[in-house]
Amino acid sequence: MSSENQIIIKNVKLDAIKKALKEWLELRIDEDNSNLVFKLYENGANRLVIIADPRLNEIDFFYLINFLSNSADNDRKGTIDGYTTGKSIEPFKEKKLQTYVSEDDLDISVSVITEENIFYTVEFDGNIIRNDEVKKYKDPEKVYLEIPEIIEFNKIASQKLNKTKENITIRFIIISIIFSVLLYLSFKIQAYDFKSFYNFFNSIGIALGIWFYIDFKMLRLKRFYFLSLVIGISILLLSLSFSKGNPDYLINPGAYFPLVLLLTQRILRKLFIFFIKKEPEVNRFGELPDRIYTATLFLVSFFFLYLVIAIMK
Repeated sequence: MSSENQIIIKNVKLDAIKKALKEWLELRIDEDNSNLVFKLYENGANRLVIIADPRLNEIDFFYLINFLSNSADNDRKGTIDGYTTGKSIEPFKEKKLQTYVSEDDLDISVSVITEENIFYTVEFDGNIIRNDEVKKYKDPEKVYLEIPEIIEFNKIASQKLNKTKENITIRFIIISIIFSVLLYLSFKIQAYDFKSFYNFFNSIGIALGIWFYIDFKMLRLKRFYFLSLVIGISILLLSLSFSKGNPDYLINPGAYFPLVLLLTQRILRKLFIFFIKKEPEVNRFGELPDRIYTATLFLVSFFFLYLVIAIMK
C-alpha cells in the first residue's frame, strides 16, 4: 500500500491515540483544514495504523507526529513512525520520508530521514537542519488493513464551526461599521481642531487594539486575522498622512497599537500552541496557562508599543 501519510504505532494505547488525534484536529480548526479525514486501524496485537488525509502537507504531518508522540506516548514506551512524501518544502520535495520523535528532539522538533538516507532535524520555527549522523531510511512494514474507524469533524462539530464563523462575520461587520463612522467623525473634527482630532483618533486606535485583544476567537481564523491586519495598517497610514503638517502630533500611540497588538498576538499564539499544545484564550479567570498568556499578551504589546514610540521619536 502507499506510504503517503501513513503512521504506524506500536505499544501505545488506542484510547490515548484517539484522544490525542482529536485534540490535534481541534487545534487545526480553520477554513483550510476543518474537513480533514483520518482512518484509524487496529492491526494486530499492540499495533495501530493511521492513514492521514492526503491533503495534509509535510509540515503539518511532522507536527502531527510530534503531537502524537508528546501527548499519547509521553513516557516513550511505544514507537510512532510516520511515512509521507514531500510535497513542496525543500529539501523534501517529491521524496519518500520517514519521521519520528527521537530522544534528542525537543517538544517543537522531529527527526526526518529521506529515501536517500539523509538525516534532518525539522524545527517548527522554520529551521531544517541537516545532521552528519548516518541514519538509514526504512520503508513502512507491509500491513493488511480491514475496516477502519473514521475520525473527522462530525456534523455537529462542523455546524458548530460554521455557526462560530457566522457569528464572527456578523460581529466583524457591525464593529467595522461603527469604527468607520467614528473615523468619519474624526475627519470632520480634524477640519476644525487638530488637537481634538488627534485625541479622538488616538482613542479610536486604542479601542481597536482592545477589540483585537479580546476577540481571540476571531484572530484564529486566517481571513479575519488578515482583514484585521489591513485595518491596523490603514489606521497607521491614515494617522501618518493627516499628521504630516503637524510634526508635534506625528507620534500617535493609538495609531500604532492595533498593528503592534496583532503582530505580538501572532507570535505569542504560535509559541503557546507549540509548548502548551492547545489554543490560547484571553481569560484572566481561566486555566493558569491562559491567565499567563492573557497577561503576557497585554504587557508585551504595550512594551513593544512603548519601544516603537521611543524609536519614532
